Amino acid sequence: MIDITDGGRAAPRVITEDPMALLERTMDELGRARFTFPSDKAMAEEMMAGFEWTIKTAMEQAELAQHAAELTVDPRIEREARRRRWGAVAEVEEGVEMSVKL
Repeated sequence: MIDITDGGRAAPRVITEDPMALLERTMDELGRARFTFPSDKAMAEEMMAGFEWTIKTAMEQAELAQHAAELTVDPRIEREARRRRWGAVAEVEEGVEMSVKL
């Protein structure tokens, strides 16, 4: 993370706290903060909500990327599973038709 609070000078910063816990704590503190104008509070909350969405989305994407190989499906396996499903449906339909005919 890059800290830009020191007069606009960028400095690297290592965050050891869980990102989701830090984000939740920040949102809580923002909710209790006092602002000069009500519009400032609304704007700050809106900006933080956008930032929260960005962080949560990035965390989910990173988690999915780590397990991407586990989520892929071999097309051959998918075709076989589909054939088995459709075969079972056809058997059920035949059974229903036969029972209706009787």
